[in-house]
Amino acid sequence: MKKRLALFLALVMVLSSGMVALGDSGFTDIKDHWAEKEIMALSDLEILRGYADMTYRPEKKLTRAEFVAIINRTLGLSKEAPVNFSDVKTGDWFYKDLALAMDKGYIKGYPDGTFQAKRFISREEAVTVIVRAFDLKGMDKEAPVFKDQAKVKAYAQEPLKIVSAEGYIGGYPDGEFKPQNFISRAEVAKIISKLMEKDQADVIYINGNIYTVNENFDKVEAMAVKNGRFIYVGEEEEARAFTGPKTEIVDLEGQTVLPGLIDSHLHFSGVGSKLQQIDAFWAPKEDILASVKEAAQNAQPGDWIVGRGWNQEVWDPAIFPSKTELDAVAPDNPVVLTRVCGHAIWVNSKALEESAIDATGPTPNPVGGEIIRKNEEDDLAGRYPDIQVGEPIGVMVDTAAGLVTKNKAPDSESKLAEAIQLANDHILSYGITSVRDAGQSREGFERLKAAYEKGKVDLRIYMMASQKDADEFYKIPEADRVGLYDNKLSVRSIKLMADGSLGARSAWMLEPYSDREGHYGDRRYTDEELYQLVSGAAKHGFQVNTHAIGDAANRQVLDAYEKVFKELGSKDYRFAIEHAQILAPEDIPRFKELGVIPSMQFVHATSDLNMAEDRMGPERIKGAYAWRTLLDTGVIIPNGTDAQVELVNPFHGLYAGVTRQTREGKPDGGWYPEQKLTREEALRAYTIWGAYAQFQEDWIGSIEKGKFADFTIIDRDYLSIPESEIKDIEALATFVAGERVYQSDKLATVEE
Repeated sequence: MKKRLALFLALVMVLSSGMVALGDSGFTDIKDHWAEKEIMALSDLEILRGYADMTYRPEKKLTRAEFVAIINRTLGLSKEAPVNFSDVKTGDWFYKDLALAMDKGYIKGYPDGTFQAKRFISREEAVTVIVRAFDLKGMDKEAPVFKDQAKVKAYAQEPLKIVSAEGYIGGYPDGEFKPQNFISRAEVAKIISKLMEKDQADVIYINGNIYTVNENFDKVEAMAVKNGRFIYVGEEEEARAFTGPKTEIVDLEGQTVLPGLIDSHLHFSGVGSKLQQIDAFWAPKEDILASVKEAAQNAQPGDWIVGRGWNQEVWDPAIFPSKTELDAVAPDNPVVLTRVCGHAIWVNSKALEESAIDATGPTPNPVGGEIIRKNEEDDLAGRYPDIQVGEPIGVMVDTAAGLVTKNKAPDSESKLAEAIQLANDHILSYGITSVRDAGQSREGFERLKAAYEKGKVDLRIYMMASQKDADEFYKIPEADRVGLYDNKLSVRSIKLMADGSLGARSAWMLEPYSDREGHYGDRRYTDEELYQLVSGAAKHGFQVNTHAIGDAANRQVLDAYEKVFKELGSKDYRFAIEHAQILAPEDIPRFKELGVIPSMQFVHATSDLNMAEDRMGPERIKGAYAWRTLLDTGVIIPNGTDAQVELVNPFHGLYAGVTRQTREGKPDGGWYPEQKLTREEALRAYTIWGAYAQFQEDWIGSIEKGKFADFTIIDRDYLSIPESEIKDIEALATFVAGERVYQSDKLATVEE
């Protein structure tokens, strides 16, 4: 502790009392500096050492007299200091000196009042602490207490690069600093002096229409970027003050800049896989069947034909399709086409045969799913004439789909790797810089890590671990799954599934569906099963994100969350309900009361409006897609596309949030227009609110000093164009940590 305290005091001496001399002179040695004698004394006594987790910050400058009084007292103490201890106690020999420094306001300790020794560190490691403690990077003075290794890495990125370049340390893949050799006093001074020089930007952007989405939603004209972060945001004249000999000046020519958009709910690997399959998104049935026929003609015997995106609600009649329609165009290859919502599949007879469905009698429905069979009502209506009553029609809902898909051979590793790169490139082209991946396996996590290591992924991915692999993720140390690859990949949440979808009539409802008598949808868990899953995640320090569409499912999830909160106490859980689509009115205030985040997708309302009221009736619809009602309680709503369920286009979501209309402009005035958002709210939902939902609001989500330079340039002014044009906005360029990772042909034309 004496060594730790002395390090701080020495640093105060050099950098507070001697701050001007260091900054102005640019000297490379401490010789003849007024504090030379004191520094040498501390170093010779080997007191110029600290601890790796030191978090002291100066509260005010010391006069020379104050410093001398304290340093003399410190040097007069016993040289021996304890190596291992857990708490500072009033009886400890160093307590008075520690208390003296704290009482004078020179230092602060941990919030819980403890000072925990980890290990001694070398002087090169102390340089990192020096830089952080004295705010030499121009970061906010109130830096976080670095118990989170990911934040340590992010905050210390610049000084670590400099010290590493000098050969003093070597990386930190396991969260620990690796000293390579000891550093002399002169070299310490040299590095400190270098770090204290005025920041010189790598790039300065001027003449822009820049929406910061900060607390005040300020609009500025310039921003300066250095080492992947914003070092200045504001007026052009002040931004130019950060110009150095190598600084690039970019004239935005009045173009609009937004923070990098955050898609708070999509299926990353699925986005890529969809690009490798038959695209059936909202297509006419005849077009889908033609695509299947073409695929069958080019397929090898035994190949599975796959696709995604069909939606029976846009067909006439709006009924589920049948296996016989697929049999007519692809009789010899198994066919699996996933519904747009992802909660039902359309298959042919070959796929049912290879899955042994009804091979020895009627296959029972699995828990949470249904094999759709022809019924008497279908027979009376003349539907599915080539299928017998009681026979599967070829549509499998939710968990029943697994009875078929489990028999398909998995894609090759090369195809899966290709899907990752396809997804990355496709998503970046829409100005999205960060996504919350809504459910990923342990194998998928390793596959993503490999892609990052090969430089195939530029996006930031906040991954929700799939529930089936939760126990495997719980075993991974936090340092090995959070803040990886310069804060681009993190896993700290678990994805649960409470029910299905409204379109497939598998969302779990409190009352029967209005358009299917006696049917309540499909629940996935008993109350006790859900509670145990939520409790287990919370005890392992994981956030919980639970899919819930129906009002019964939403209530069950809120009840489980509330029970866990009461048992485990108040913490920053940031539990979320994904979709939160249909809510009983009495459950709406509970989100704010419990601190639960409703993570919604605005585009779902405009995609579902052609069938939602048929499913729920005129009363229950009042609690559905209730964005304004929720916001008025004081919650935030992170937004997303739910791609590959919907298209990867955030501007469709912004448009839906503001207008409550389909992209064809229907209905006039918007669907239940009282639930509309303002443009500012919709943009916050796609930026800073999304960052908060993934514990990253300190690093991304707005254009502010100290944050990663994640931003997108778009082709028109989001805040001033007519509402009808919001859906047509295009990203011209996308930047992640200051690096341009996407550029459209339109921008290239403008620059020429």
